[in-house]
Amino acid sequence: MRNIKSLHLFGTRKGQPCSADGFRSIWHRCMFKAIREGRVKQRFTEHDIRAKSGTDADASGLSAQELLGHEDAGTTRRYIRHKQAQKVTPLRKKY
Repeated sequence: MRNIKSLHLFGTRKGQPCSADGFRSIWHRCMFKAIREGRVKQRFTEHDIRAKSGTDADASGLSAQELLGHEDAGTTRRYIRHKQAQKVTPLRKKY
């Protein structure tokens, strides 16, 4: 079991919240590594993950608008994407 080092979802090694630039740097580094290793075929962003969760909720008959917190249903319609996703194996951090 790992020790908790931060209460933030994305934190630094010192337990501080990760800055926007720091998160972007980590995301890009991990994304390019995953592509280079053949784990993913194309780049995607954290926004794509949010849109996917809305799409999955909509396909399951749940309220994507409620899940995503949109006041306007038109915003939700622009967010959801009716595309078939490919399942991938999550990356594992080497300790």
